[in-house]
Amino acid sequence: MTPVLTFWLPGVSILYIIAVLIAFWRGPGARINLSILTISCVVGIYMSEFLLITAGPHITLPSEFDRRSKLQVVLDLRKSGQNVVPSVHPKNLLASSFKVGDAEVVPLGGISQATTVFCNETGKYYIYDSDEFGFTNPLGLYSKSQTKVALIGDSFTQGFCAPFGASYAERIRASIPGTLNLGNNGNGPLLELAAVREFLIPIKPQYVFWFYFEGNDVEDLSREIANPVLARYLADSKFSQQLMEREPETDKALRAFVETSITTELNQGFVKGKLSAAAEGFRLWSRLWHIRALLGINDIKREWILHQWNQKSSEQQVQVALDQTLQQAKDLVEGWGGKFVVVYLPSYRTFGYRIQHPWRERVLELLNNKGIQTIDLLPTFEVAADPFALYNYRKEGHYTTLGNEVVADAVLDYLRKDGFQSVSTSMEPVQIAEKQNATR
Repeated sequence: MTPVLTFWLPGVSILYIIAVLIAFWRGPGARINLSILTISCVVGIYMSEFLLITAGPHITLPSEFDRRSKLQVVLDLRKSGQNVVPSVHPKNLLASSFKVGDAEVVPLGGISQATTVFCNETGKYYIYDSDEFGFTNPLGLYSKSQTKVALIGDSFTQGFCAPFGASYAERIRASIPGTLNLGNNGNGPLLELAAVREFLIPIKPQYVFWFYFEGNDVEDLSREIANPVLARYLADSKFSQQLMEREPETDKALRAFVETSITTELNQGFVKGKLSAAAEGFRLWSRLWHIRALLGINDIKREWILHQWNQKSSEQQVQVALDQTLQQAKDLVEGWGGKFVVVYLPSYRTFGYRIQHPWRERVLELLNNKGIQTIDLLPTFEVAADPFALYNYRKEGHYTTLGNEVVADAVLDYLRKDGFQSVSTSMEPVQIAEKQNATR
């Protein structure tokens, strides 16, 4: 139990019990007044929770913040005749069967060679031109001669909502042009293993940096292992969907899926999954999760994995899958003579709730036992003068420009110390606090 829970809840409970005893002692009028006060407080608290759910993210937004939905942005840009599509993420295709021809397929990238509307967390939509396989790269990087460094990860690696050019992937590429980014929003370890096997085996980059985000990677894995296609990557170390060879037909199917989804949303006003999301939102509302999080009185050790864990997957199954996933990735990369490095990305909750992620020690122990080189960025973030400034709007979410720079510098510093050519000198971790003070 957190310190706030330890002192606040017993104190409030004792005061309320005293109030009840006094009301019963003073008679019916006092009891009625206490009942009215109690009901008013409960209604007010739940109304506040509803406000935090519906309007909370927008209350403090600046006036210039682009409040359009992703679909609105896509449709507005299409009016000018552009080849514009919304970003597509494999996590959204796992629950239902996505087929290319007669075969069930899990695409790993988005729609290829298209202007792609991604996200908006900082006020301006992140829009990029996708590469040959739908990832966030310039064209022409899928060759041994071009690609020396590959990045594997989720939304942080894809560059979620960072100003254009400010994501850590783009910063690394600025120093190392041959940097291939295979990150995709919502990816967990098994989707990331699939990306290594599908796209990196032909290229054999010298370095593969696997970005592990402590905030949700294990819960993502709990869902991924339930998908029959992804499960084959663990069961058969030679399995491949042949996505590079099947790119034209996969891309055609993705485009059809996107257009159908757009039509459905325009005609019906909601897309598949909205109702289940509403049900999940009601569950969190009934538990006053947002208010408790705001006050710091959530039992984070119990609720860190909030509502995305697949209840059909046990912790033991997920831990075994994580062990196998990392071992296979390591073996693949080292098998072609490359270096496999895991970068441990800290979550806002580590600082916001002052509690260590319940999986942190077991993940670090797993990496250590396997001899996997690890860049643990939690200590690096902790030396910052203000760790909250590394996260957008100082809230739970993705990294600010400074946060992305810290991650990029850590990777570039590793490469420089490892003797990799053409890497500019990066700042040492102890300088982060000084740099942060200078940006205020």
